[in-house]
Amino acid sequence: MKNIKLLSLVLVFAMLFSMVGFAADYSESEIASKLQQIGLVSGDGTGLNLNGELTRAEAATFIVKLIGREDTVLASPSFYGMTPFTDVKGDEWYAPFVGYCSMNKIISGYPDNTFRADEKLTEKAFLAMVLKALKYTGDDFTWDNIFLTAYEKGIVTDLSYAVRVEDDTLDRGRVLAIEYNALNLYYKDNSMTLLDNLISNGNVTESKAVSLGLVSRDDKKTSITNAVATAINEVTVTLNEEIHSITTNQVALSTGSTDIDVTNVSLSGKKLVITADVNLIGDDYDVTLLNVTDNENFVIKSISENFDGFEGQEVDSDYFRIQKVEGESRNIVNVYFTQPVNINASLVIHYEILQGSNVIAGGTYNDMEAAVIGEVDNGVALYMKSASFEEDVPYTVKVRGSLISAYDVNLNEGQDMTADFIGDDSSDRSLKVSDIEAISADTVRIIFNQDIDKNLALNITNYAFKNATNDSNSAVLSASMNETGPDKNRTLDLRVLEMSNNKDYELTILNARNVFKSSTLSSKTYSFEGGDYSSTKIKLEYVQPVSSTKLYLYFDMPIHPASIAANITGVDDVIATYSTDYNNRLTVYLDKDDPVKDNKDYTVQVTSGLIEASGKIQSYPVSYTFEGVDKTEGDISVDDARFISDNKVKITFDSEVSVSNTASQYR
Repeated sequence: MKNIKLLSLVLVFAMLFSMVGFAADYSESEIASKLQQIGLVSGDGTGLNLNGELTRAEAATFIVKLIGREDTVLASPSFYGMTPFTDVKGDEWYAPFVGYCSMNKIISGYPDNTFRADEKLTEKAFLAMVLKALKYTGDDFTWDNIFLTAYEKGIVTDLSYAVRVEDDTLDRGRVLAIEYNALNLYYKDNSMTLLDNLISNGNVTESKAVSLGLVSRDDKKTSITNAVATAINEVTVTLNEEIHSITTNQVALSTGSTDIDVTNVSLSGKKLVITADVNLIGDDYDVTLLNVTDNENFVIKSISENFDGFEGQEVDSDYFRIQKVEGESRNIVNVYFTQPVNINASLVIHYEILQGSNVIAGGTYNDMEAAVIGEVDNGVALYMKSASFEEDVPYTVKVRGSLISAYDVNLNEGQDMTADFIGDDSSDRSLKVSDIEAISADTVRIIFNQDIDKNLALNITNYAFKNATNDSNSAVLSASMNETGPDKNRTLDLRVLEMSNNKDYELTILNARNVFKSSTLSSKTYSFEGGDYSSTKIKLEYVQPVSSTKLYLYFDMPIHPASIAANITGVDDVIATYSTDYNNRLTVYLDKDDPVKDNKDYTVQVTSGLIEASGKIQSYPVSYTFEGVDKTEGDISVDDARFISDNKVKITFDSEVSVSNTASQYR
């Protein structure tokens, strides 16, 4: 996996240049002129002789120049002139070139140890030499499939070569066309192209190659921005730029040493959706794109990216959709939506769970329970009674279009919707008490580790309470569920007879169960200590007059949302609001007819009703003195407005507004 990533970096670096066009885009004379100017071809005394047939001796010189080793050969002619061929004398002009090609297994002689330098070379033989110049070996091609291999590697571009069998001699013009095509092909090891090699060795200057139109700079090299498994057998690859069409043969998927067959590829803009013939779950995977051509015809030989197996797609939409699905345990799966949901979402008739095409939980109370998740406003937990999930096995949740969000919007415009997820076989959590404490002189708060059955929780006969210090039984007077905050649906407040400071108490939960009725608590006793509630720790730390009709009240610790009902005096006609973004602040609005005035002192006092985030209730007044301002509150404006269904618009204002259902206010 890491090797593939490193290789892709090398390839991107090596693609400093890219091919402008194939030989077919230019005439033989134009190609000859370009190659002559970079030293890859010279005349035979009478000109370039493009119609002349190529000899075996000339072929050796052509190949040596193509791979940038002419200077090496000419620097040591005696060494390279020693060949194994009986008919090649060391003082012949072509001997060093033949010797170099022989030493590097680019060219071979005949069985009688002759080379036959003046014999005409066939096209198949020359293509074999070019393949060897690109570092391909006998393991990569045979004499019978040279034409097909040359076509596949891009040395020749005419489709007829894919099925060609006949062989013939070729003239020098055709030789140069083949060399021109080969210049921008990569070595077998993908390290660089032949032209990259000529430039790096100093045989050709970069500016000369660019001026001749042999190469062009790619200022924005094609790369993979990210790769994500968007379905169980599908990966979506996002590129940094648009590319030409791509086929399944140009896409490779693998995990470790195992290759995965690609069955389909679709391209839309910068998005490439790849379908595999197996499920992409559980492991790390690599996707590699080969010979990618961008819209400027620059080619990247290979780019790769690693991605995780499918874990469930997350949908981003203003409309009511399934956002994501997550396996929670062997019996529970959580379904999250793009809009808040309400109690309607706890009806099991809206849901089915499938494994493949088989329904394993069919949306009846015989085999499923559903509950709105208390920790969020957009989630539903589904509990399977008679089936269980297996680890790393794909499943599907089907949700009926009849499901309605808290915004009174039908799911998917009333059409059923499905989402895939991966099973989790971990054990279901047992119902436990996470915390228990006295939050006031007459209130005990219990926080469970999961959402609880409300009907059972509110029945006060399910609790026994006593003063453990003097071993006397007491009474639970009432029970209420906390409906706000992250622990809603799992937080229970029990009102009891007044407790004393530093006395020990015991609460026994006789009967409680989770919302799915799958886990229970029976006869569990918990000990805690009564506290000193003669004073509260909370303080009003600062009052900021935002305008003459709007105040911010800052406290020294987070407060509970229910604090909006606190009794606030010192200013007239108060309406208070709370925002989770500022959990230590109340925003107080004054009637526009009773604003605070500039340069006048006011003392705001919160006399009662202030609640700490922990639930402890204010027991004595807190106050702060501030000076009024003459700043006028600006007009309300719309921060955002967007469709959340085909016939509903959600409007977000820049400030709190009063609740109104009057349609005549909007147009």
